[in-house]
Amino acid sequence: LFGGFLLYHTPGLRVFIDDRCELYGDELITKYVKAEESDFIAWSKAYRFDLALLAADSNYTKYFEGHPDWRVVNRCPAGVLYKKR
Repeated sequence: LFGGFLLYHTPGLRVFIDDRCELYGDELITKYVKAEESDFIAWSKAYRFDLALLAADSNYTKYFEGHPDWRVVNRCPAGVLYKKR
């Protein structure tokens, strides 16, 4: 939900995946929607991201909230920003 915003306001920041689903193809979007912890760990190693901006009701928040490597930077009703420790 925040990809377009990030691309516009932080042009030097690389976005892993955003709301422009048609650009990623059915296979990646399906894998992203059905991802398990092992998928996220593999993506994290491959793309080395250290920030995650998620919708507040995202299923991924369960992973981040319970993982000691990630901490909440800030949250609001719309989203949560996590940073890798």
